[in-house]
Amino acid sequence: MLIIHYYDAFVHHNIRLYIIYIIGDVDLENYNNTVVMSAERNGSTAFIESIKIDNYNLTYEINLAECFSQDYDDNPRYAYKTGQNSKPRPHFWNEQIYKPSQVIDAINIGTGKRVILKCLITWQNFNESYFNIKAKRKIFLHRNMFDSSLSRCLAQKTGEWHNDVGTDTHTIPEDFFTDILEWRIERYSKFLDQILDWTNEIVIYEEYKFKEDISVKKHPDRKMIVSNYNNLKEIYRKYSYSIDAVEKEILLAKKCLTWTT
Repeated sequence: MLIIHYYDAFVHHNIRLYIIYIIGDVDLENYNNTVVMSAERNGSTAFIESIKIDNYNLTYEINLAECFSQDYDDNPRYAYKTGQNSKPRPHFWNEQIYKPSQVIDAINIGTGKRVILKCLITWQNFNESYFNIKAKRKIFLHRNMFDSSLSRCLAQKTGEWHNDVGTDTHTIPEDFFTDILEWRIERYSKFLDQILDWTNEIVIYEEYKFKEDISVKKHPDRKMIVSNYNNLKEIYRKYSYSIDAVEKEILLAKKCLTWTT
């Protein structure tokens, strides 16, 4: 016998997802879930928009996107220190409400529909529990670390996280770029082996053909709007040994998955 107690609920994209306690033996299917694991500024929002079944019909699929609470003092999305031309921190719908463990439990119990969501290893509260989300498609999305780190810095500086078509020139502080890049390398180094054991599909940002009719578009050439682009590129090259090792491992794993499918 299965007894379900409704504990709490939240609404995201007009979908009510219940956080529930279960008493008894549970054996529910995972409703063909899709989990996209990546790092921030790797194009995960556009990628999810490209693989969704239907952009306007929630009958078969719930896009939970970035549905985990990022409630901690040093939110990496707002890492600029006071006085560094940062934008005010906005209020997120999911902050200070639901812990990742609560959301993961609810997804694994089942929502009645296919769930698609993303998990970013650059979240400060990312840990091994995210690998436990039940899913049929376990996609690892990778983008080269220079462009993704630079994109992260620009988004932080301008406050424009999507569809930034501005042509103003920006100078990115070298220490800020270095901090972002080193954090990315650190997280890849910590979690890459687990990611490659977990994933059954690897997608390379630079190779993927995004849908043309989605609302999220690629940003213009950063070289044209970052005044110290070449200097940042030189800093990036100093980390080439560590970065090359990570990317070679990813490409090898991608080949192995291709051979076995």
